[in-house]
Amino acid sequence: MRRAWGLLSFLGLACLGRDASARNIAWLLDGVTFVDGGTASGYFVFDADRNRIGDFSVSVDGGNETELAPYTYTPDDANPSLPTIDSNPVPTIEFTSTDDSIGTPASYRQLRITPADNLSNAGGTVAIDLASSLSVECYNCARARDIASGDLVSDTLFSDGFDGN
Repeated sequence: MRRAWGLLSFLGLACLGRDASARNIAWLLDGVTFVDGGTASGYFVFDADRNRIGDFSVSVDGGNETELAPYTYTPDDANPSLPTIDSNPVPTIEFTSTDDSIGTPASYRQLRITPADNLSNAGGTVAIDLASSLSVECYNCARARDIASGDLVSDTLFSDGFDGN
């Protein structure tokens, strides 16, 4: 019994020692669907203090797969960026493919997710901005599908162990 209380005390102190403003926050795509019925799932690690995306793995599939076949954006085949588009004050989370197998080098595939509010190191739930055309997946941005629903969900305890590079 004494040993159990010791372990519980240690775990309690470890949790109290966690910094609520941890730098690397894992954000999960939750309930993300496209207007054509496709879905997006996965995560990205974001550091709000440095305004930087670290590790990520976001898969898209379903919907009109003739226009946009299933694909997974990872650091091996895509570059992340945080542009501010059309004077929107909230940066867009953008993944642009670098995989030449999906088209000529001049071609690219891109996933843009614009949060309705700035992401912070506090975690939580942030809706995806659906009111503008800033949340979309496209191929050369000629073939495109808007995001129809979804949120970005995180918490600082889940993020422990994720690498923000």
